[in-house]
Amino acid sequence: MPTYASVVYDHDNDLVHIRYLAPILSNETDVAAFGIEIETHVRALGRKVDTLVGLGSMMIAAGAIHAYDEVRAHLASTYSNRSFRYGGTATLRRKILTSCILHGQPANLYDTFEQALAALLAEREKSP
Repeated sequence: MPTYASVVYDHDNDLVHIRYLAPILSNETDVAAFGIEIETHVRALGRKVDTLVGLGSMMIAAGAIHAYDEVRAHLASTYSNRSFRYGGTATLRRKILTSCILHGQPANLYDTFEQALAALLAEREKSP
């Protein structure tokens, strides 16, 4: 049973759907376990795929933010072609939007799963 995230491969859309389950990542130990749990699933695919991430109600403690950013960047660069997110607390959404502005990256952040999926599929049509 997953502790930090549910990870499901969607064969029809050829993507991985990750839903964050943990209410808070309190420290670097939590972040490491979170990363290992997700990586175990996506590594098994043996290739990069598009990713949809449901942010849920997860919060990241201030002392864990740097570790979370490193784990997220590793997972994205190693296993994901493109990543679209949805949901999330106001605090986490603000952190994502700020980080994307600072790093010149698209936020790809939507309110619902359906909006994120539609945006991902539209992006895939533009640049396969």
